[in-house]
Amino acid sequence: MTQTVEHTRERLLQAALRRFSERGFAATTVKQIAADVGLKAPAIYNHYASKEELLVAASTWALDAFQNYVLGQDDPSQGDVERLEGLVRRHVLYQLTNLEVARANDLVLDEVTMQESLPPEMSRDIRGRMRVHLDLLTTLTSSVIGSSAYPDARTTALAITTLCDRVNVWYRPGGPSSADEVADAYWVLAKRLLAI
Repeated sequence: MTQTVEHTRERLLQAALRRFSERGFAATTVKQIAADVGLKAPAIYNHYASKEELLVAASTWALDAFQNYVLGQDDPSQGDVERLEGLVRRHVLYQLTNLEVARANDLVLDEVTMQESLPPEMSRDIRGRMRVHLDLLTTLTSSVIGSSAYPDARTTALAITTLCDRVNVWYRPGGPSSADEVADAYWVLAKRLLAI
């Protein structure tokens, strides 16, 4: 794929995420997304067969970027607590350094949106991609807190994930805390959830 085509594709995916998150899937037209990137609507169909396929591509693109950043740096040779710290810190830093994409994708990935907008097989694929991070977090949490802990490892991992996901709701660049300071604070909060 040429650099120009790849650049156009990325702009399309960003525009689609932004539009879908602001207006909702049903209210967003392919024509609006095309206009956002300076294309005519039929040109989008050179890249994606349908609006649903564009939604899946945009969400997959954002999820892959998140996972490459958060999971791509995971080091299995480290201890479980160190790995958890890395996952939490990178999750928060990704959310804060990619505010627009992270906010938009979080809204688009809302379960109701996924169920109402996509055919079941597309929705299953997106949910499967989302579980990769949660499954690793659950495994590490289980190792750290033990199998008899209450709440259980999956519930604790879900709480940590939700905590990290929502940081982009209140954080403002240029505010009193840097992204690294927020990541430090969120690791302290995660340790409290883990009781370590």
